[in-house]
Amino acid sequence: MKRDSSCEPAAQDVIPDKRPKLDEPNAAGLNTATSTVISDSRAQVDSLGSPSAVAGPTTTGSNTRDTEESAPSSSKRKNKFRGSRGRGRDQRARTDRNEERKGGWASRGTRNNEDKPIDEGEEKAPRLPKKKVAVLIGFCGTGYNGMQIQREEGTNTIENTLFAAMVKAGAVSKDNSDDPVKVNFQRAARTDAGVHAAGNVVSLKMITEPSDTPDLVAKLNELLPPEIRVWTFMRATNPFNSRTACDSRVYEYMFPSSALLPPMPGTPMERHTKPEILDPNGPDWEYWTRPDAAKSETMRAWRIGRGQFEALRESAKLYEGTHNFHNFTIGLEHSDPSALRYMMSIDVKELYVLDGIEWISIMYHGQSFMLHQIRKMTTLLILTSRTGTPAASLMPQTFNSPKLLIPKAPALGLLLQEPRFGTYNKHVLEENELAAGRGQDDRVRELIEWEPLREKIDAFKHAYIYSRIRAEEAKHGV
Repeated sequence: MKRDSSCEPAAQDVIPDKRPKLDEPNAAGLNTATSTVISDSRAQVDSLGSPSAVAGPTTTGSNTRDTEESAPSSSKRKNKFRGSRGRGRDQRARTDRNEERKGGWASRGTRNNEDKPIDEGEEKAPRLPKKKVAVLIGFCGTGYNGMQIQREEGTNTIENTLFAAMVKAGAVSKDNSDDPVKVNFQRAARTDAGVHAAGNVVSLKMITEPSDTPDLVAKLNELLPPEIRVWTFMRATNPFNSRTACDSRVYEYMFPSSALLPPMPGTPMERHTKPEILDPNGPDWEYWTRPDAAKSETMRAWRIGRGQFEALRESAKLYEGTHNFHNFTIGLEHSDPSALRYMMSIDVKELYVLDGIEWISIMYHGQSFMLHQIRKMTTLLILTSRTGTPAASLMPQTFNSPKLLIPKAPALGLLLQEPRFGTYNKHVLEENELAAGRGQDDRVRELIEWEPLREKIDAFKHAYIYSRIRAEEAKHGV
């Protein structure tokens, strides 16, 4: 397998007992505008000399603060504070209008556009109720610049495409169409460019019953390209945030079983690893005696022995539990607490054949993952299986302090299977029971579950994700 420099899903910056912070969109642009406002306001106050001379209307909820060390009296200090903030508000309004004319993002992320006066002759659309929902989606990431929305022109991401379809379908109002922040848009897991997801969840305040749209899911799928699908959506609790409510994630890594062929005779790896007495359950060292062994067609027709396959399964189980995975990412030392990750289960699925090639799939279910972690974990499993190295003695050493170089497996075979919401579902069950006892049927919420959608998701995986992976593997031999 040749090495691939593209990235796996972006690392989840959490550790088992912590949750990631919320996104902070527009930070750079807003900080620049705010610093200009504060500077201008102070200059105006100082130039007038008297705090009372600049008193203006109070702006509630402003984040602009006066930092003068003292004032003659509390009333004067109050007037000075109000005047500075009032002028700061006007300056911000002018800055926002200028940025808007330039196509900037300084004014986005607010609800101001909903209250703007409409042009003469333009009819204001009725404001439809929004509800907090969880939207379950799947996609093939080939040709996209990752999952998360990007504001740079010319970038094509899954969320950009999905959000645009929501606006066209009426699920997001025109007033909120300029920035997903206005509807509290979040995702359970991010993926990098080219990485796929059979299941992912986005949360937002959505218009669930747009005008003239009896079936919103069907309408969205009609507007979306076939490689992006909306599976369903359900009403969520008001505080629901798909990223912070997600308590674990399941990824799949698939590769052809020919990746487990032993090293070619004469190579340094073969000289250092081939035992004098061959293990009948170990690698198929005799494969290389075939005259056409090096041909790609012969490799693809090869089948792994049952003993070697079961040994691979046992090796994968050694990852389960809480371990220090500092050797399976970049930039972390053994002493860094964020290197501790909890792996709930690592399962090697049964072998299957597609287009004449035998494939192996490994399911990684963990609380969170770091950058490159899954790809490096897969590489170590492949190397131990290819060479017959006892994983039980090697694996624990990777969790200790010495820094080891573990290559990354290609990003091609990696996909997000699904995020899971066990804690949230438990809370929903408890709340539903209370609501039912009080006769409050309108407060009953659905669980976020994938099993009812499994048949549709599996069909999509085979048609759009597995087929792309097989095509790329056949074309480039990765």
